Amino acid sequence: MRVVDRRPHRMARRRFLAGLASLPVAWVAWPASADTDVGVASALRRLFNDSIDHPVAIGRLYLAKEPAEASRQWLAGHVCGASWMSSDVPVHALADRVRALRHDDFCRGDLVEIDGWLLARSEARLFALAALVLPA
Repeated sequence: MRVVDRRPHRMARRRFLAGLASLPVAWVAWPASADTDVGVASALRRLFNDSIDHPVAIGRLYLAKEPAEASRQWLAGHVCGASWMSSDVPVHALADRVRALRHDDFCRGDLVEIDGWLLARSEARLFALAALVLPA
């Protein structure tokens, strides 16, 4: 005779979290238009003084570590704030916002290690946004 266990199946916490991590994350965001992408890309180019190779490379490394954050809309909203919806993102406002976010990240200890460097998470997200909106 076979005994059937009728207790609810208890999933181990690690197994549950691993399952969640394997699911694609869908960020709810406003649909980006071509004008918005151009505005963000233009602001990033001005912020980096057209030296985009290194920020893009760092951004790709960050996205490899955090693939769930590979959303232009979400990253732009986080990094640029409300101004990302504009086709003309003011670079001085972007620089001020990133500076404040970076300060807050360091105060909270919200750092990421990328290629041996410790970066504020918001800096890494800025570079990730560059990797997604700027051509290689």
